[in-house]
Amino acid sequence: TVQVKDNKTLLQKYIDNYLYINQDYIYLCGRGVGQKNIDIDAFNAIKYPLPPLDIQQKIVDEIEDVEKKSIKQISHINKLKKEINIIINNDIISKNVPLSDVATMKAGQNIKNPNIISENNGHLYPCFGGNGIRGYLTNYSHEGIYPIIGRQGALCGNVCLASGKFYATEHAIVVTPKKNVSVKWLYYKLISLNLNQYAKGTAQPGLSVQNILKLSLDVPPLPEQQKIVTQIEKLEKQIAEAQAIIDNSKQQKQEILDKYLK
Repeated sequence: TVQVKDNKTLLQKYIDNYLYINQDYIYLCGRGVGQKNIDIDAFNAIKYPLPPLDIQQKIVDEIEDVEKKSIKQISHINKLKKEINIIINNDIISKNVPLSDVATMKAGQNIKNPNIISENNGHLYPCFGGNGIRGYLTNYSHEGIYPIIGRQGALCGNVCLASGKFYATEHAIVVTPKKNVSVKWLYYKLISLNLNQYAKGTAQPGLSVQNILKLSLDVPPLPEQQKIVTQIEKLEKQIAEAQAIIDNSKQQKQEILDKYLK
């Protein structure tokens, strides 16, 4: 924690914001390999601009405005997610059936870590593991649109939607909808089931395909599924727009600093 000694020349919120936005400076002060610790001497040697107090206050005020907008968008996203959950679980013309009547599930194939490439050069295929995309490969195991469930790891039960050509590892479960089941509807329905609650094990939590397929869920007719998907996609678009505002907040804060300090 950085504590300002003289608030007549330096505002606490100003220096807090400056250091937070310029975290790279702090990372450079890290020492060690496995567990890095801050080198206090290196940290104290960091130089930072010291504009007049009125300029510091303007910076603080404008950054707070950006933060308020981000907080508002976070609240908006949470509200939209609740609406999605209501939509996917509030149909009244559904038939309750086991998940095995709706889809088939199969874990992907083993792949050695050295074969996985961290960045896509434009000619590679996404590789799905236990927590979404873990890298890229030169070959693929599936083609089409499928919900993917993380099978192992602390975040097992997470659901992604894969499309096009992709590779699924043994830590990912590829879900194939049966007749009269919308892929997108099933994707949203699987998310609503909160599958992580069914994980077994402590050191390496995992999901059993057999146990998942025994779960019961309400399945409306295909036309109703498609209506539900259309409703949710409109809300997902709003979520993406709100998230873009949040993601852009750091850049906006940097622009505020640049405006007053350069």
